[in-house]
Amino acid sequence: MEFINNLNISHKINISFYISFIVMAVLIALPFTIIHSTAEKYEEQTLDFARTQQYIYNINNNLKLINNQGIEDALETNKKCEDKIQTYYENILKDLKLLKKHILFNKNEDIQRVIHNIETRLLGFKTISISVKSNMQEDVEDGLYAILALAQTSSKISYELNILSDKVKAENQKKVKEIKQNIQNNIKIKISITIIVLIMLLILNKLVASKIVNELQRLHQLIDSFFDVLNKKRDKATHIEIESNDEIGQMAQIIDKNIAVAENIITNERNRAKEIEIQVDIATKEIKKLNKEMHSTQKEIIHVMGTIAEEHSRETGLHIQRVANYSFILAKLAGLGLKEAILLRDVSPMHDIGKLGIPDEILNKPGRFNDEEFKIMQQHAQIGYDMLKHSQRKLLKTAAIVAYEHHERWDGKGYPRGLSKEDIHIYGRITAIVDVFDALASDRVYKKAWPLEKILNLFKEEQGKQFDPNLMKLFLQNLDKFLEAKKSIEARDTRSL
Repeated sequence: MEFINNLNISHKINISFYISFIVMAVLIALPFTIIHSTAEKYEEQTLDFARTQQYIYNINNNLKLINNQGIEDALETNKKCEDKIQTYYENILKDLKLLKKHILFNKNEDIQRVIHNIETRLLGFKTISISVKSNMQEDVEDGLYAILALAQTSSKISYELNILSDKVKAENQKKVKEIKQNIQNNIKIKISITIIVLIMLLILNKLVASKIVNELQRLHQLIDSFFDVLNKKRDKATHIEIESNDEIGQMAQIIDKNIAVAENIITNERNRAKEIEIQVDIATKEIKKLNKEMHSTQKEIIHVMGTIAEEHSRETGLHIQRVANYSFILAKLAGLGLKEAILLRDVSPMHDIGKLGIPDEILNKPGRFNDEEFKIMQQHAQIGYDMLKHSQRKLLKTAAIVAYEHHERWDGKGYPRGLSKEDIHIYGRITAIVDVFDALASDRVYKKAWPLEKILNLFKEEQGKQFDPNLMKLFLQNLDKFLEAKKSIEARDTRSL
C-alpha cells in the first residue's frame, strides 16, 4: 500500500497496464502448450480478428472525436482543438496502416478496396474538420453548413467502417470454421483463465481507482472548506494531510499552500474592511451632524430674515410664528407628509421677505394705498422671489415658491402672475389662507383685529374665489386647532415678557 501511495498516477496506470498485458500474454501462451497445432491457428486467428476489430473501433472512435472536436473548435475557437484533431487523425492513419499490413486481410481485395475508400474520404474529412472554425468565424451559416458536411462525411466513413467490420467478420468466420472443430476441448481452460484474469484486473484496478478517488475526495474537502471561508461560514479551512506523492497529491500540496496564503490575505482584508467600516460610520455620523447643524442654521437665518421683514413693515414678530404654525397644521390636514409640512413651516416666515424692497413711506402708510402705491406694494412678491430663486438649497427654493405665490388667487385675479386653481403651488395656496387669517385676526398699525365671525364670513364668501375651496373647507372644519395654536403662541409671548 505504501509503495502504491508513493507512485504517481501515470505509474499506477502503467503498472495496471503491464500486469494486464502480462496476464493476457500468459492467457495467449498457455493454450500453445496444451492444444493441438490447429488450436494454435485458432488462437492466432482470434487474436488477429480481435486486433482488427480494435483497429476498426479505434478508427471509428477517433473519427467521432474529430467530429466533436471540430464542432467544439468552431464554437469555442480553442487552439488546443486543432492540435487534438491532428492527433486523432494521426491515430486513424496509424490504425489504417496496421489494417493494411495485417496478415489476415492482405490478400482480400474487397477489404483492401474498402480501406482505400476510407482513406480517400478521410482526406476530405480532415479538410472539413479543420475548416469548420474559419467558416464559422467568417459566416455562421457557412459554419453550420461545414458542421453538417462534417457530420455527413463522418457518417459515410462510419458506414464504410461498418462494411469493413462486416467483411472482417465474414473473413474471420470463414477461417474459424476451418479450425473450430479442433479447439472444443480448450474452451473450458480459456474460460477459467479469463475469469481469473478479470478478477485480478478488477482487484488491481479497484485498488488504483480507490487511491485516486480517496485523494480527490480529500482535495474536494479542502476546496469546499476554503469556499466556506470565502462565504464566511467558517474562519479557517480544513487543511489535509497529504499521504501520496502522485500528481493529485502534488496538486493538493500546492492548493493547500495557496489556500493558507489566501486565508491570511482574506483575514487581513476583512480586518481592514472592518476598520474602514468603522471609519465610514464615524464619518457618516459626523456628516449627519454637520447637515443637521447646517439645516438648523438655514432655519435660523430664514426666521431672522422673516423677522427683519416683519419689523421693517412694523408688524409684530408673532405674525411669522403664527403663520408658520398655521401652515404646518393646514399642510398636515391637506395630506402632505410630515417632512413636507415641516419644510413649509420652516420657510413660511419668508413669505413677505420682498417687503424689504418696498419703500418705507408706502410700506408703513397707516391708511389705504392708492392705485399707484398698491401696484408698488404688489411688487414685494416678485422681489421676494428674485431674492431667493437662485439658491440651490431646498429650504430657500421652497421659500422662493411661497414668497412668489402667496398672493395668487384661486380665481386667477391675484398677483404677480395671475395664476389660478392648481397652477398655484399648494405651498402658496396654504400660505395665502393662513397669512390672511392672521392678518385679519391681529392688530396692525393701520387697523384693529377683526372679530372672528367677520373673518369667517369673509372666508366663506372667498371660498372658491380668492382661496382654494378644499383647503378652506379643511381650515373651517378644523378652526379650533388654529385658534388653539394662536392662543398658545400668544401665551408664550406673554410669559416671555
